[in-house]
Amino acid sequence: MSDKREKIEIFVEKCRESAVLPCYAHPDDAGMDIYAAETVEIAPGATALVPTGLKMAIPDGFELQVRPRSGLSLKTALRVPNAPGTLDAGYRNEISVIVWNSSQTEPITVNRGDRIAQFILARVPMAAFTEVDNVASIGVDRGGGFGSSGVSGALPGSLSSGPASFRPSDDRPHAGGAVSAIGQDSHAFTRYDPEKPLILGGIKLNDRLTLRANSDGDVLLHALTNALSGITGRNILGGPADELCQSGTTDSAAYLRLALDDLTAAGYCLTHISFSIEAAKPRLAAHIQEIKENTARLCGLAPAAIGITATTGEALTAFGRGRGIQVFCVVNAEPRD
Repeated sequence: MSDKREKIEIFVEKCRESAVLPCYAHPDDAGMDIYAAETVEIAPGATALVPTGLKMAIPDGFELQVRPRSGLSLKTALRVPNAPGTLDAGYRNEISVIVWNSSQTEPITVNRGDRIAQFILARVPMAAFTEVDNVASIGVDRGGGFGSSGVSGALPGSLSSGPASFRPSDDRPHAGGAVSAIGQDSHAFTRYDPEKPLILGGIKLNDRLTLRANSDGDVLLHALTNALSGITGRNILGGPADELCQSGTTDSAAYLRLALDDLTAAGYCLTHISFSIEAAKPRLAAHIQEIKENTARLCGLAPAAIGITATTGEALTAFGRGRGIQVFCVVNAEPRD
């Protein structure tokens, strides 16, 4: 299973000779063990910083979460009090872990080389807030206040994994009328592999570039699929697409078809798609029309209903500096007659 997982490159600098790189204890683990680079004694009830001796360049669009190790929490009084902590992509200083000795009577010594916590690498989409007059008119208002889901009550409907039974008991998952949603996806470049060419919008580009991905890495269709999931509520790329990929279907158009089927089952049809691509390479001007026409064909739209813009973003991010491609997608849909 481990060879199916996407691998994200993280550049690491050892700033102490005793530093140990984080590592997975087992191939399928979510968390990487973190090691203490120095011996630290923590007084009863006290909190201390335990250095790792590492500096990292976390890729844009990701965070490293710092979480406790379950075994350490079970067998000792050591705790990670701010869990999960967050290491942002822009942080470049030495990483230390905040550790609390919850014992009120006994000091605890963390020895150099001890496993003190774990890292989990997570994607971080950016929120875009839009002010509206009444949020109850958007999506489904479940009612209630804090803790209201803890009381018993009948559910209005159930969702299954197949589009045929996707639609809830109401006609549509929204209050009616036109809806919009945004999707995002990004992939880093890796060593060029002629067996895995760069594909955007289902079009193979001859630019000697390869995106790191288990699928064909079509970041444009991935962003579109995520946007459609924002309307239907079923996360295709986080579930059914993974199953297809593991069974050998790496064509992102297949994942898109699942999202389009969900949209139809929910009672909507696409009316417009807008893509914004951030990348320093490849040069896309010569390919945009072909990408637009093929994406329109996949979605059953006229090419005029699809807009595509591309920018380097003044090289302010890793995408603008040629490290990968990021795509934002906004979709508009209307109820079917």
